Amino acid sequence: MSLSFGQSLSHCPRAEASVSQGNSMQTFSRNHQTEIAKAEATLKSMEANLQNIQSMLNERKAERQELEARPQAMEATGDINRLMTLKRRTMALDKEITQLSHSELEARKRVDSVRQYVNTLYAKLEGLRSEAAKISEKLTAEQLPEDVAAKLKTLLRRVEIQIEAIAGG
Repeated sequence: MSLSFGQSLSHCPRAEASVSQGNSMQTFSRNHQTEIAKAEATLKSMEANLQNIQSMLNERKAERQELEARPQAMEATGDINRLMTLKRRTMALDKEITQLSHSELEARKRVDSVRQYVNTLYAKLEGLRSEAAKISEKLTAEQLPEDVAAKLKTLLRRVEIQIEAIAGG
């Protein structure tokens, strides 16, 4: 599942499942951020950067459209100096629009990449939780040899450590 631009992660079913299972990020100290928290913070920052680039691009395009109407009026009055100034500004805007368009494309690619990473983390988290549940189920089975139970407990702890690293608690 991927999120559309501008959609917060709270609309992600995996994110909602994580919160509903009691894995609140608020219980962690600010010094110890989980992998998901870091990825989500990065995603928000990149989305804000993309929105900033898009708004600057829209401003430059609007200014460019406004300048397109002026040359005819200046040509009619014969003001060559102002016409040349306007042409230079138009060329500078065209260059800036091209650069901003390229920056927007790169920022969009980075946002999509981080969004995919966040979704991958949630998928991995689901898999680890499922594995932990299966191991726990095996541990509750009666008549397990002690060495098998010890190995299962070790395996369960390893899975729990991975879960804590990704999502905490």
